[in-house]
Formats: sequence, C-alpha cells, structure tokens
Amino acid sequence: APSTKTPYTDELMLGYATTFGKDLSLQVTYTDRTTQDVLEDYDLGLYSNPNGNTDGGQADENSDFYLPYSYFGYDSAPPFNYVIGTLKGGERKYQGLEVTLQKQKSNNWQGMLSYTYNDAEGNSNSDGNADFQGDWIALDPRAPNQWGPQPGNIEHQFKAFGTYFWDFGLEISGVFNWNSGALYSRTYSLYGRHLPEMVDVPYEVGGVTDTWIVPGTVGGETGPAYYTFDVRAKYTRELPVGKLEFFLDIFNIFDKQSAISEQDLIDGDGVYAFGQATDWVRPRRAYLGV
Repeated sequence: APSTKTPYTDELMLGYATTFGKDLSLQVTYTDRTTQDVLEDYDLGLYSNPNGNTDGGQADENSDFYLPYSYFGYDSAPPFNYVIGTLKGGERKYQGLEVTLQKQKSNNWQGMLSYTYNDAEGNSNSDGNADFQGDWIALDPRAPNQWGPQPGNIEHQFKAFGTYFWDFGLEISGVFNWNSGALYSRTYSLYGRHLPEMVDVPYEVGGVTDTWIVPGTVGGETGPAYYTFDVRAKYTRELPVGKLEFFLDIFNIFDKQSAISEQDLIDGDGVYAFGQATDWVRPRRAYLGV
C-alpha cells in the first residue's frame, strides 16, 4: 500500500562500569527498546468496507476497528482485496537489566557472574509474517486481550564461568547457565499456525462481534526452568616449533536431561498433551581433541 511505513526499532542503552582493585570489575547495563510500524498483510474487505457486517466479524465505518482506504493511501477501493500495510497499533516494548561481576585473569584464575532480567510486552509477534493479524479482527493489535507478555521471552537468566590455570600448562574451566523458562501462549492450531485461545461465545467489542482472545492467554504460560553445566580440561605443551594442545570438553556433565519446552496447543498434537514437555537438554556428551 502507498502509505506503508518502514518498520523500525528505537533502542536506548545506559551503562555503568567500575573497577575494584586491580582485577575485579562490575558492569550494569539497562536497555529500553521499542519496535513500531510493524509490517503485515491486510484484508481490505474485512477492515475498509464502510458497510461491513459487524456481526460477521467485519468492521464498518462506525466501528473502532474500521480503517478507511485513505489509511492505506487510496482515494477509493483499489481493484484488489489484499495489501501489505502498516499494522495499526502494532507495537513491542522491551526493558532489560544486566549485572555482570567479572574477575580478570590473575593469581592463576579468572571468573564471571552475570544476571539478566528481561521484560518484553507487545500486541504483535509479526515481522511481516503475513499471518492472521490483518486477516482476523479478533487478532488485531487493538483487540481485547491481545496485549501481553511476549511469547518466547525468558524473564530471568543467570550465567557463570571460571577457569583455573596451572603453570605447567593445564587449565580447568566450567560454564554454568540457568534460565527461568520461556513464556508461551495457550494456543490452538489453524492452517498450521498456533493461534491464541479464543472464547466459545462471540461478544461485541468496539462495534464488532467476534470470538475474542481469552484473557491472560497471550504469554500467560511459563516453560520449565533448567540449567546446564559444561566443563573443559586443556593441557598445552610448548614444542621447538609451535605447541601441542590436548582438550576434553564435557557438555551437561551431570547428565541432567531437563525439559526445556512444553506443548502449547490446548488440545495437544496427538503426541504430547498441553503442558507436557516436548524438548529436553541433550544428554551428557564428551569431545576429545588434540
């Protein structure tokens, strides 16, 4: 459509860092990010017909969801029904805080601790997906219960690593990662898409009667929290020309095969019921190299 805008993201980042003594540093970073002018396809017959059937889920010129042809840059109805346009009201907001304490290499060891808090909300996950937003008013960014926590966001993350060095060429390292689990929505499957759960009985909002999203559905579920712990041993020996290095990497050393995601379809998929684990941390595995 002629009026289509370029999607954009504004990001503000503020940071503070200080050093204690010779080898200990603290860094705090705050991030504020907003994404607007989201791109999507629009059904003009659904949104721009001034005489739309509001009981059938269409907008007419008296409804809150009506978008006149001028919104898309046309003086009158164009000779086609679908256009790529700017998703009215589509927006995502993110705020994040990261705190990192790091000990630089000295006295034969180094290490780091880091915590991140992520707060992400919005009314669209689209990046030009040509999915159902713009094709179904109940999924419109301005529709009730559409705004919520962003599915896929992980609210809390903790990371740590440490390494100890011996003078004769051996070093031992460990890396620990923990997260609070990814947010997801209660969904059902339609044409291969996972759409948020809708009410059974249609009701009227803003002059349009439709089956709107169930309150608390979008981003309302949290997947399992889990952690991983990986270790490495490395031995380096200097040679007359170059050096020889041996290493052993062991991933998931405790063999803790935790669940990392859950079934989001409320009716399941025939294999996993809603809320059952669908993916797990890979088993313990080792790599030896020279």
